Amino acid sequence: MAISEEELLLILQQKFPNAKIKLKDYSLEINDPSFKNIPLVKQHKLVNTALAEVLHSKLHAITIKTKHD
Repeated sequence: MAISEEELLLILQQKFPNAKIKLKDYSLEINDPSFKNIPLVKQHKLVNTALAEVLHSKLHAITIKTKHD
């Protein structure tokens, strides 16, 4: 069973309420102030942890780009 983009956005918005999130064709760009001073690898781990419940069951692949303003 695949996850809808709406469901994926809802999960991300709950975990990162202050983020600007762009999702297109399972390519994710998330801009969150909480990522400031956090290494890129850890930023990606935070996103992967947020998606842990659906990774590999409903979501098999996603491209992640993180940044902060």
